[in-house]
Amino acid sequence: MTKTALIVTGVAALLLGAQAMAETVVESWSCEVNDKKTLEDVQAANMKWLEFVNSSVDGEVSSSLVVPIVGDWGEFLFVDSYRDLAHWSAVKAALDTEEGNAVEQSLQEVFTCSGNRLWRDMPTK
Repeated sequence: MTKTALIVTGVAALLLGAQAMAETVVESWSCEVNDKKTLEDVQAANMKWLEFVNSSVDGEVSSSLVVPIVGDWGEFLFVDSYRDLAHWSAVKAALDTEEGNAVEQSLQEVFTCSGNRLWRDMPTK
């Protein structure tokens, strides 16, 4: 499965399983585990990130680690959901602080991301 197909599949799965909201924004990141690190390290780092952003913007950010069933086990996706674009922007502002930069730096010690996309959920009516 190509990285693009993996991203689309992961985002679609998350959106289908998520609660329907009018303007949900989803950000996906394609990443690889750094040498001598594990998926457990990735989960722990992501939990710290999630705790920081939710405490900074009154909650409601969700984050999922999407891992391959077959293929390159070093590759994975993050799929983060925000209630709307303003909420996503508030998270980015929180991450652009001294404390936010420190949280982001701790992520880079565990994994490296090569790209991301921002998606809008458009429910079929």
